[in-house]
Amino acid sequence: MKLKIKEQLIFLKAKNVSHKVLATYLEVIMDYRLLREELEPIECQKILIEVRQTKQVKLTVEANFNHIRLADLTTLTQLAQYSIMIGEYHYPMLWYHTAQPPILVFYRGDIGLLRKPKVSVIGTRQITTYGKTVTREIINALSKETWVSVSGLALGVDASVHEYTLEHPNGRSIAIIPCGLDYYYPRANKYIQKRMEQQDLILSEYMPNIKPMKHHFVLRNRLVAGISKATIVIEAAQRSGSLITANYALQYNREVFAVPGRITDDQSRGCNDLIQIGATPVLDIPSMINELKEIFQMQGY
Repeated sequence: MKLKIKEQLIFLKAKNVSHKVLATYLEVIMDYRLLREELEPIECQKILIEVRQTKQVKLTVEANFNHIRLADLTTLTQLAQYSIMIGEYHYPMLWYHTAQPPILVFYRGDIGLLRKPKVSVIGTRQITTYGKTVTREIINALSKETWVSVSGLALGVDASVHEYTLEHPNGRSIAIIPCGLDYYYPRANKYIQKRMEQQDLILSEYMPNIKPMKHHFVLRNRLVAGISKATIVIEAAQRSGSLITANYALQYNREVFAVPGRITDDQSRGCNDLIQIGATPVLDIPSMINELKEIFQMQGY
C-alpha cells in the first residue's frame, strides 16, 4: 500500500493537523524530491516524525500513517480526485500572495473556472430591494463579459450573486464555503449550491464532513478576497463581515469597489465608509466594467 502526495496531505488534514504541519510536511517532501513518489505509510511516518522533531510542531495522536487501512486508502484516493494542491495548474495564482494560502482545497464542479478572470462580489446578509437591483445589474454586466463572479454562498448578497449568475446564459460563479462539501450551509441555499455543483464551482478548504464553525467564516473571507484582483461590495453595515473581506482585499493590494448608498441607510454605511477611505465608488456600471477591463489586461487576460 503506497500513498501519493495528495493522499498523504488529505490523511493529515483528516487528523486535524495545523496548517503549519501541512505546509512543513510538504516542504520536507519537496526537499527530499519525493513530490511525485508514492510512499509506504512507514516512510510517510518517518517524514512526519522529522517534521515534529526539527520544526517543533504539535501533532494529534491520530496523525499516524502506520494506522492507515486499505479502506482508508480508498477514501483518500477518492477525495484526492476532487482536490487541488498548492503548486498545481488550477491552483489560484493570486492565493500565493495571501495570508496562509491553503495547502489543499476540495471542489465540486468546473475547476476550469479558476483559470478565468474573476471578480469577488460580496455584501450584507440583510440585502435591501436596492441591493438586489444593483446586484442583478452588476452580475449581468460581469456575465456579459464572461467573467466569473466569486462569493461565499451566504444569505443576502452572496446568494443573490450566485442565483443571478445561474440565471444569465453566460453567467459562471465560484462559491467558497466555510464548511465541508457535504454540508449545505445555510440550508436555505441548498438548491443554489446543488445547481452550482453541476455547472459552476464550489470550493472548500475543509474535509467534506466538517461542519461550519464561527472562525471558519473569517478564514473563508480571506480566500474570497484573495482569489480575485477586484472585490465589489454591494451593501454592508458598519460591522458587516463583508468589511472584513474588503479589508483583506486592501491588505492584498487589490482593487475594492463599493456601491454608495443613502447616509441614512444602515446597510450602506459600511460601503460609504469604504469609499471614504479610498475604495472606488460604483457610480455607473459601464465605468466600473472599463476599470475592470484595465485590471484584467494588466493580468494578461
